[in-house]
Order: sequence, then structure tokens, then C-alpha cells
Amino acid sequence: MTRILHVITGLGGGGAEAMLYKLTSGMDSKKFKSVVVSLSDKGDLGPKIEAAGVPVYVLGMKPGRPSLSAFFKLYRLIKKFRPHILQSWLYHADLTALLVGKLARVPKIFWNLRCSLVDFNCYGLSTRLTVRVLARLSPFVDGMIYNSEAGRKDHEAMGFRPAKWEWIPNGFDLETFRPNPNARAGLLEELDIQEPAFLIGHIARYDPMKDHVGLIKVARNIVKEFPQVRFILAGSGVHPSNLELNGLLKEAGLSSNFYLLGKKNDVAKTLQSLDALVLCSAFGEGFPNILGEAMACGVPCIATDVGDSKKLIGASGFIVPPKNPGQLAAAICKLAGMASEERAALGKSAREIIAENYSLPKIVAQYERFYGNSTTDQ
Repeated sequence: MTRILHVITGLGGGGAEAMLYKLTSGMDSKKFKSVVVSLSDKGDLGPKIEAAGVPVYVLGMKPGRPSLSAFFKLYRLIKKFRPHILQSWLYHADLTALLVGKLARVPKIFWNLRCSLVDFNCYGLSTRLTVRVLARLSPFVDGMIYNSEAGRKDHEAMGFRPAKWEWIPNGFDLETFRPNPNARAGLLEELDIQEPAFLIGHIARYDPMKDHVGLIKVARNIVKEFPQVRFILAGSGVHPSNLELNGLLKEAGLSSNFYLLGKKNDVAKTLQSLDALVLCSAFGEGFPNILGEAMACGVPCIATDVGDSKKLIGASGFIVPPKNPGQLAAAICKLAGMASEERAALGKSAREIIAENYSLPKIVAQYERFYGNSTTDQ
């Protein structure tokens, strides 16, 4: 049996965390034994991972604050579990796993790259320094899994040179994320929205990467042309208590057109209620989970050309340049002006793309093959 110890920065509701949960809960437990270590805490997904039978340990580190006691705790966990593979997720976990893993003499150490080029000016100094150090240390890692071609290209340009690159995209649960015509009525009642309405979702944490400001800038013109449009926003920090976001909406005169739902535990239900999904990220996306989930629900998508969004959507939706309000508005208006039959055809095509290429069992099998092949030469 192959033992794999996963190290991740935290276990909140992000795309990397979600893929780690789907992977560890979906792998063949007769062939692979997994353990998960969070540098910070259990977050939202830790209990779910434990419920799937995978042990979760936490190191209690604070953001941007290295901790010698946490390093020693990870070292002891590695010595106790004796993993064949140490797999890290996200930058700070990559650095921690490599340093401690080498000290503990783990046979194979892999990083898992989840993003493309990031505008580091929007984040703290520790993140910028960590990425620079990782680029220098990358030749000492045994391999780097990447979920987007854009991510690999951008990191190679930054100087990343692992011994091996392995492309494994995100996978999606087609049973959880599937079309549900009955979901819409529930959301309309919950939010007290009257028909006719055109529901556009934007499901993303409040972060410069996701460009909520850009969406608000284009929304005013969209609402003038299509007054029935309602923007359904959800994600960490996207809540009525967010004074900055509410101030932007009030200034734009759009408070009555936007609904801020905060973090949703049942994302599938929200997606199934939508007429369209928009992801207007300014930078940094790798292989966006939310696009794949919406597509699996039969929802046509509009996304900026960041990461592998264009490759994922194909002809089932619309791709526009990032930070281009005119083209973003035009794409949303075009979709809103379509006949329902045309939108349904796009949604059907979107689900077919996910089913044929990115079903969760297929992606889990790719990880299993990669891990299995990596241990044959030990």
C-alpha cells in the first residue's frame, strides 16, 4: 500500500482544498492510504475529509509567520506515518513540505501547482518571497503536478525547474453537480425575486484576483439594457457585512440588483438556479473549479481569458480579455438576449465537455497512476 501525506496551507473553501478533499475521499483505500496536514487549522473541509476516513492534523501556524514548533510537529508526523510520497498544495505548504521532507528523508516529494501568474503586488511580502525561494529550490523537488497549461508556462518563466512536470486537471462530481430545473424556484423565493428575472452568478471569494470591482463597473450598463438581470454573488467575504463591497454597489446605484449570499455550503444548489455564470478574474486562475461545476450543472459560462478557462469552456460559452469592461458587458448582454433554447444548448454542451474530459473518477485515476508509477522505482 502506498502511503501519501498531503500538506496544505489551510482547509478553507478554495479550489485547491476542494480538489484535495475530492482526491483523498475518492482514491482506492486498498491501494493508497492518505493523511492530510494543514499548516493552519481544519477550516470548512477538514471535518469532511475526516468523515471520509482520512486523518487530518493541524499545525496551528499563523499566516505569514513561520513556526519552528510547527515544523517539528510535521517532522514527527512524517516519521510516524513514514509516507512514500509527500504531496504539498499551495506555495507556503510547498516550502514547508520540501524543507521538512528532505530533513525527514521522504522518498518522493511533489508540489501541486494550482494557479497561473499572480499579481503579487496585491498580496503580502511573505508570498512574494516564498515564490522566489520556491523557484530557486524547485530543482530539488521530484515533480510538480499542475492543473493548467497556463500555470506551468507562467511558473517556468519565473524559474521553476522541477525534475518532472505532470498535468492533472481538476475533476468534478457529475452526480452532485448536475442540472436541476426545480432549484431556481427555491432561490427566487429565498431572495424574493420576481419573474421575469435573469440570474447571473459570480461565485468567488472577495479578493483582488476575482475582480468584483470590474463586475460592478459593467453591471450598470447591463441593467440599463436588461433590467431583469439580477447578480447573485457568493463566496467568502461576499456578504452584506462587507462595507467596502456594499459601498461600491451603493455608489453605482446597484444595491437592488445584487444579492450577497456569503459563503455557501451547497454551491451546487446555487449553481443549478442560475441562467449564467460569470468569472471575471483579473489574473491568477489555473483551472477554475467553479467553471467546471457550473458547466456540469448545465449553466453557460462567461469567463476572462485567465489560466485555462478558454480551454475548459471551449465553444460552450464566452471568453473575454481580463479587465476589459466593454467586452465583458457585451458577452453578458449577448447571453442575456439569447432565446432560452439557445442557452439550454450551450448548457448541454458545457456538461458534455465536463463528462467527457473531467469526470472525478477519471481525474482520481490519473492521480493514482502518477503516484503508483512514482513508487515503482523506489
